Amino acid sequence: MEPKKTDIDSKTREKVNLLYSIIRSAETSLEDVRRACLHSQSHLGEYMFAPGHVSLSVICDHCDKCLRAADIEECNAYYKDAKGFIVIPHNPLSN
Repeated sequence: MEPKKTDIDSKTREKVNLLYSIIRSAETSLEDVRRACLHSQSHLGEYMFAPGHVSLSVICDHCDKCLRAADIEECNAYYKDAKGFIVIPHNPLSN
């Protein structure tokens, strides 16, 4: 006899809930590790803070935490060396 559709759906929900619980636990553990990290070494890298939104940032070498956005001098040095162009800050209020 085949299991009822509701039994399969119920087991799927249980598995999904368990996986969400594991993800939340891992995220909490990662936050704890990053909070304890000294961030003694870092590098410039392109950090995606939301889908399709990338920012040049200072990233810890040990825990991969985004520490801060890169300043204009860091951006210029990074992109000039890596890509061959210079970032020019744009002020939309100026003419």
